[in-house]
Amino acid sequence: MKCTNAVLSGFVMGVCLSGFCMAQKEPVAPATPEAAAEWARTLPMNGRGQALHGILAGWADSDPVAAIQWAKNLDEQEKWVVNNVIAVWGRKDPMAASKWVMEIPEGQDKNQSLESLGQAWGAKDRDKAMKWADGLKNLQEKRSFVGGVAFSYAMSEPEAGIRWAEALTEPKIKEASLVQAVRAWSYQDRPAVEKWLAGLPEGDLKKAAEEGLQNRIIRRRMSPSPKATVKKIILNFETPEDLKRLMEASVNQARDDAITQYVLKWFEQDKEKATQWVSATLKGYVLGVNAGVVAREWSKQNLPAAAEWVRQIPPFFRDFVARMGAEWATDQPKEVAEVVLKWPDDSRKYVVMRGVCEAWAKRDPSATLKWVQALPQGDTRTGALKGLVIGWSKTDVAACRVWADKITNEEDQKEARHYIIHGLARSKPQEAIAYLKTFPDGESNGNLLYCLGKEWALVDGPAAAEWAKSLPAGPKQDSGLQAVLRQWVYADAVRSADWAEKIPEKQSRSLALKSVMENWVEQNPLEALAWAQQIKDSEGQLEALTLALGIWGQSNRQEALDWSNKLPDGKQKDVLLKQLTPVRRRVVREEKVKVGQEAPLFEVKTVDGKEIKLADFKGKYVLLDFWATWCGPCVGETPNLKAVFEKYGKREDFAMIGLSLDKEVEKPMTYAKQNGCDWVDGFLGDWGKDEVTKKYGVSGIPSIWLIGPDGKVVASRLRGDGIMQAVSSALDQKK
Repeated sequence: MKCTNAVLSGFVMGVCLSGFCMAQKEPVAPATPEAAAEWARTLPMNGRGQALHGILAGWADSDPVAAIQWAKNLDEQEKWVVNNVIAVWGRKDPMAASKWVMEIPEGQDKNQSLESLGQAWGAKDRDKAMKWADGLKNLQEKRSFVGGVAFSYAMSEPEAGIRWAEALTEPKIKEASLVQAVRAWSYQDRPAVEKWLAGLPEGDLKKAAEEGLQNRIIRRRMSPSPKATVKKIILNFETPEDLKRLMEASVNQARDDAITQYVLKWFEQDKEKATQWVSATLKGYVLGVNAGVVAREWSKQNLPAAAEWVRQIPPFFRDFVARMGAEWATDQPKEVAEVVLKWPDDSRKYVVMRGVCEAWAKRDPSATLKWVQALPQGDTRTGALKGLVIGWSKTDVAACRVWADKITNEEDQKEARHYIIHGLARSKPQEAIAYLKTFPDGESNGNLLYCLGKEWALVDGPAAAEWAKSLPAGPKQDSGLQAVLRQWVYADAVRSADWAEKIPEKQSRSLALKSVMENWVEQNPLEALAWAQQIKDSEGQLEALTLALGIWGQSNRQEALDWSNKLPDGKQKDVLLKQLTPVRRRVVREEKVKVGQEAPLFEVKTVDGKEIKLADFKGKYVLLDFWATWCGPCVGETPNLKAVFEKYGKREDFAMIGLSLDKEVEKPMTYAKQNGCDWVDGFLGDWGKDEVTKKYGVSGIPSIWLIGPDGKVVASRLRGDGIMQAVSSALDQKK
C-alpha cells in the first residue's frame, strides 16, 4: 500500500504534536500508514492520542476502509479513533461509511459510531442524512444518529438547530436531538442555554435537556485539529491529602516552596501522576515554577519526553511561561535550547526560548550570544535575544549595555535596552529606575513602568509597591500598581491585600485590590473571600467581595454561587448573587447579520492610531471580537482568545481583530500589553456613538464572530470552547 500525501501530512502532524520531533535525531516517515500508526502507539500516553489522530485523519482521507479495519482492533481506551475515522469518512462518502457502521453488532460501540456518522453526514447534507435515518428500525440507533445530526446543526446555527430539534415528531428522537442541540449550543453560549431552559415547561423534555447540559462530556469535535485543540486535563485520581492541605494554605512564598518540594518527591515516586497533576491543577506563576522544576529534573533522565510534556501544558500567561523555560533550562541550557529550537513555530516556542536563554546567559553570556546570533531572523531569534539580555543584565549589566549600545538597528537596540530594565529590576532596582530615565519617554512609558514593577516585585514586593504608589496619579501609577501587586500576591497574598486596602484614594485602591484578587482567587478563592469578609467598613467589604466573586465566577460560577448562597440573607447577599446571575441582553435574538450573510465592512483605527479596513482581510478567516476592559465576561474570554491566537496567529489565512468599546483608548492598549493580547486591536470608543456595532446589531458584549474568506459570516455569538471549535473546524475544512 502506498503512503499518500494525506497520510504523510497526518504523520507529520502526529510527529509534531506528539513531541517526537523534539528528539535529538530527526524521525523518518514510515513507508506505510500502518507503520506510522503502529509507531504512534509506542508513544507515551500524553502524546499518543494526538499522534494517532493526525495519522488516522490522513489515512482515512485516502483509504478509509483500511484505516477503520486497523482502528477497530485497538484497545478499549483507544476506540475513539474509530469514531474519528468515521467522521472523516462520513464527510467524504457517507453512504459507504453508513454500510460499514450498520455491520457493527448492536450496542454502545455502534451507537457512538452512528452519532459520529450523524454529525459528519448532517454537516454535509442534513436532508439526505435524515432520509437515510428513516430506514433505521432500532430506536436507540436512530436516537444516536439523529442526535448527531442535531449536534452538527446546532454547532453552526444554535437557535435554528434547537428549533429543528423541537419540530421533530417522534418523542424519544426529539428528546435525544434536543439534548444534543443543547450540548452544542452550550459550548458557545451556556448562559443563553440556561435562560432558554428556564423558559421550558416542566416535564420529561426539560429534565432530559437539563441533564444533558449538566452532565455534558467534552468530546472530540467532528473535525478536530490536534494542533489547535486545547485539551482540558481531567485527573482520574485524587490529589494526595498532604498536597490538598498545601493548596488550601495561605498563598505566600512558603506555601509555593512547599508545593514544589512535594511535587518533586512525588515525581520521583510516580512520574505520570505528578506531571498530570501539575498540568491540570496548578495555575499562573506557581504553574510556571513547578512545571519548570519538574521538567528540569525529568530532562536529566529523558530530555525529549520532558520537552514533549512542556509543549503540551495548556496555555497560560506568557511571563509565567518564560519563567517555566528559565527554571527548566537551569542545569542544561544549551541542550534545552536546541530541543526547543526544533518545536513548530508558535508563541509557546518563542516565549519558552526567552526563558531558556535567560537561564543560559546567567551562566555563560558569551556562549549564549554566539548561539543566538547564529539563529535566522524571526520570532524565535527575537525571543532568544530578549532572554539573553535579561539574563546578561542580571550578572554583568555594564557589558550588556556596551553591547546593546553598539546595535545598529534602531528597533533592535530599543528592544535590547527595554529588556535590560527587566534584568536590572530584579538585581538592582534603583539602578533600573535611573536607567529608565535615559529613555526619551522612560518616565511616561506605561509599558516600561509596568515591566520594572513586575520584575522588582519578584524580589521585594513591599519596596516595589511603595515605588509604584509614589508615581504620579493616573495611568503611570495604575501601571505600576497593577504590575507590582499581580506579582507580590504570590509571595504574600495577605500582606499585599492589606497594603492595597490602605490606599486612601478610592480609584487607586479599587484598581490595586482588583490586581491582588485576580491572582489570589486563582490560587485560593476561599482565603481571598475570608480576607474580604474581615474588612470592617461595609462599603469596602462589599467592594472586595464583589471583586473576588466576580473573578471566581468567571472560572467556576457554580462554586461561587454555592458560596454566596450560604451568606446570611440581606442586601450584601442580594448584590453578590445578582452579579453572578448574568442578565442576557437582546443580542441573543436580535443580531442583524446572520450566518451566511455578508459581514458589514468597516474602517476604524487601531489603539495605536493605524487605519484598518475589514476589506483588507478578504481571503482570510477573521475572528472579530467586540469587547471592552470594563466588561467582566469579555475579560473572561481572554484565555480562550489567546489559546486560538497561540495556535493559529501565525497562519497567513487567519487574522484576529478586537474592537474595543472603551471610552479611553489607553485602557485597551494597556490591557493588551499587560495580558499578552498580540492580535490587531481596533478602537471603536463610546458605544453610544459607534456605527460598527449598529451595522452588526450588537447590543451586548462580548460579541465574537468568525468571518470567512469570502466576507460572509461563518459563525456568531461564539463563547468559551466554541471559539476554538469554530476556528479549528473552518481552517480544517479549508485544508
